Amino acid sequence: MSSAFTDTTASSIAKTRELLKTLQLGAVVNGVWLRSQDTDSSTLPPSLASLLPSNSSCEEEETEGAASASFAVTDPATGQEIYRLPALGRIYTRAAIAAAEKTQREEWGCERKAPVLRRHHVLLEWERLVKQEKESIAHIMTLESGKPLAESRNEVMYAASFIGWFAEQIRRENGIIIPSPAGDKTMIAYRQPVGVCALITPWNFPAAMLTRKAAAALAAGCCCVCKVPHDAPLSALYIAKLAEKAGVPKGALNVLTTDSEGSRRFGAEVCQSEVVRKISFTGSTAVGKLLMRQAADTVKRVSMELGGNAPFIVFEDANIDEAVQAIVACKFRGAGQTCVCANRVYVHRDVWDQVVPAVVKLVREQIVGHGLTHGVSIGPVINQKAVESIDSLVEDAVERGAKILLKGGPNAKLKRLPEELSRGSFYWPVVLDCREFDGQEEQGLKEEKDAGKEGAKEATVARILQAEIFGPVLALYSFSSEEEVIRRANATRAGLAAYMCSENINRVRRVSAALEGGMVGVNTGVISAAEAPFGGVKESGVGREGSIYGLDEYSQIKYVCVGGGHQ
Repeated sequence: MSSAFTDTTASSIAKTRELLKTLQLGAVVNGVWLRSQDTDSSTLPPSLASLLPSNSSCEEEETEGAASASFAVTDPATGQEIYRLPALGRIYTRAAIAAAEKTQREEWGCERKAPVLRRHHVLLEWERLVKQEKESIAHIMTLESGKPLAESRNEVMYAASFIGWFAEQIRRENGIIIPSPAGDKTMIAYRQPVGVCALITPWNFPAAMLTRKAAAALAAGCCCVCKVPHDAPLSALYIAKLAEKAGVPKGALNVLTTDSEGSRRFGAEVCQSEVVRKISFTGSTAVGKLLMRQAADTVKRVSMELGGNAPFIVFEDANIDEAVQAIVACKFRGAGQTCVCANRVYVHRDVWDQVVPAVVKLVREQIVGHGLTHGVSIGPVINQKAVESIDSLVEDAVERGAKILLKGGPNAKLKRLPEELSRGSFYWPVVLDCREFDGQEEQGLKEEKDAGKEGAKEATVARILQAEIFGPVLALYSFSSEEEVIRRANATRAGLAAYMCSENINRVRRVSAALEGGMVGVNTGVISAAEAPFGGVKESGVGREGSIYGLDEYSQIKYVCVGGGHQ
């Protein structure tokens, strides 16, 4: 169902754009805010030049060509430009690293100047400010990313929860005294900050992914150089401004903006730097692998939260109504653009005729439109490239035998939305009966691994089995036995999230243990929380974010053995 483009929607857009003008957001390096209208992307202003040696230059930019002077942030629902930001070159990345290293050494990483209690209070104030500005941040997020306002509001609170969690968790971190095998020694182990961290965040959760990384790093005593996504940078920049207001010192949280080409150079720069000791990245598996290879030269610690291919299994003993609600919530949140979305929904043959019609009915009831319109539940996908990628997977699946249970697709073809949204990157929800592909997962996995190799044969299996859809397309498969569905669910290179619905506690124990995912949701499609460890296995990444384990990623163990002094 489509929504109208109302006067209220237009008014909300106009007010949010006026707010952006008032805020004057930009990148920030060592407390200096850099806006597109007054920043040379490849030359440091005098206020930052002193951070680097006087003869510093970036030969790579001189030979490859500097990044664009600025780039546009657009509203994916209308296609209209809403803001411009500087596309900063390598010289700014180097300045940000130098600023972080200086603040790390002289202040934030120094226990005498930034003890646990100071960090605790600064983070609590940051959390308070983010909650206080929830409405403004949420409106900006909806305008830049397209997600419905209700989802944006939830994300702001989710983002704040990480700040609050790590503010408290840092006070619970303890060292240990180790019983010594020798009577003349005292053995102590405790945690220290790992050092300067490079953080690379995605566009699908622009606020929460910044705080999940930066709050943990700052709590641990690390200073950061962060690159926010060029598709949706504005809400993250606002949150960074609030961090400064809360008392995070200049140089502790440097946030850079750049275009897609500049993003590649940022990654190369932080990987090559001997100052940066840790990289945390959320994004595609391909880019994650590249960063890991580049980071190996300086033996950096890495956290990687990469792609998923989440199975969602509905057993014959599931509560059908709850399962239907969980499937739709899990699949269509963020227009299907989350790494933990249900990618392959497996329904037991005995309950197929109960589950599938109910799912189709519920999806049909979703309202598509601008995220600032009241009642909208599905907004646009992030850009036209995403529309094309999603549609390519659907067309391939249909050509190979999938049946369309709910017809959707690019709004440019369907023209179901009002004129004001005709240039937006909307993709109407699709539900596919993919039973034609039952049992082909392992063959699809083999073909995916062989793709690109010399002599590789043409694919015979639909790509939708192995690709991360990352859009509002629900692919349904059937199965007959527990053993069969576990084997098929695990036949993927990814291992981020998995889901199951069952009322049998023994089955829950068996299947949740057997599923190859870093996280398993049981009778729910929503699993994320600041208190829970987030991360995957296999090619879905390394490390964990959030939870009591989140600080471990930004600290290292120091062992001290004290001898002597005994009579």
